[in-house]
Amino acid sequence: MNLYSFSILIFFIQSMYAQELKIDKLSEQIYDYNNNLQYKKSQDTLLNLLENNQVSPGDKIEINILLSQTYKRLQDYTSVKYYLSNANTIAKENKLAEAYNEINAQFAFAYFDTQDYKKAEKIMQLISSHNYSNLSPDDKAKILMQEGYIHYRDKNFKKAEDYYRRTALLMKKNSICDLPIVYGKQIQLYFSLHDEAKALQYYHMGVGNAKQCKILKYEIYLAEVMMNFYKEKNDPYKVLKFTKKFDSLNKLYKPSENLQSLHLNRDLKARQIEREARKSVSVITISYLLAILVLCIIIYFIVKYALAAKKNNMVYLNEIESMKQILVNHQAEKNRGIELNKKLNKKQLLMLEMMKDGKSNKEIGCEFNITESTVKYHIKSIYEALNIKTRKDLKDIN
Repeated sequence: MNLYSFSILIFFIQSMYAQELKIDKLSEQIYDYNNNLQYKKSQDTLLNLLENNQVSPGDKIEINILLSQTYKRLQDYTSVKYYLSNANTIAKENKLAEAYNEINAQFAFAYFDTQDYKKAEKIMQLISSHNYSNLSPDDKAKILMQEGYIHYRDKNFKKAEDYYRRTALLMKKNSICDLPIVYGKQIQLYFSLHDEAKALQYYHMGVGNAKQCKILKYEIYLAEVMMNFYKEKNDPYKVLKFTKKFDSLNKLYKPSENLQSLHLNRDLKARQIEREARKSVSVITISYLLAILVLCIIIYFIVKYALAAKKNNMVYLNEIESMKQILVNHQAEKNRGIELNKKLNKKQLLMLEMMKDGKSNKEIGCEFNITESTVKYHIKSIYEALNIKTRKDLKDIN
């Protein structure tokens, strides 16, 4: 190998390593944003990177996974699965088989969170059959924990305890701030084994860890575990104690969570509409130029024929004016459609059509699987965008 070839090889290796460090740094940044409830910053950072055509397919997979994890914090599992599906598509299109286990692990976490344990278990068995290859230590620890919980559900407490122990050891080495997750599972286990003292020990360890890492959601999770156990045990005093704890922590977390969720959804839709609008403008411009060209050709032959047959001159002139008006009307109709698309997002456009069809707020809510309050919020936004006040005004909207 000559010196030039060797230099190229070294540069290539360094570039790959630098890119890996960049993704690692990005993951840490998003993790910090999410822990501090700064989901808007996470979304803006990641979406801007996705729009960059210079980003490699492997990095796009990681960015989509980070987006899914951000939405997971907000319990928006529809968006979680959307971004994981995007990651999966990129992996298949670029034949990046090494990414499959990582993406599958994230799907398993999502199904586990939504208590679809059968789907989660099926994916975890696939990952286990591949010997947890290409998984980060953090993801491997969480898969082990979920496998332990499956054993716990099957009342195989000894196996569950072993899996939880292995999980805790991995987390202590690689992701110490995630320990409250496995501590919560160990609390459930020891309560089931009637060892309340040990359960309380893990509760206090978990709370201390969550406070040290400043992760509020883990404190909420541990309080919820304790609250649910004492409900099962019919201990009203302790139920009240942990309910108050749970509610007070949730007040710090949930309002911000819900508000950020609305902002994230709005911003995401706005970005999608903006991209679609740019595409639509290009298509309309080309169509308009073609229409003008066709019109010029038609006018040329009509005028030429009219000069040869002066008797029918008025007829042809009328036809020309008629075609011009049709084109103008057609363009005006397109412009109205574009204007409406700029003012409203896809969901609001669908709601608008349902409102025109006489659907009630409740029926619209059922269609989109949202509450009537959320429907009213969207309707208010529609009214403001269209400068109308009531549904009666909708008859004037094309």
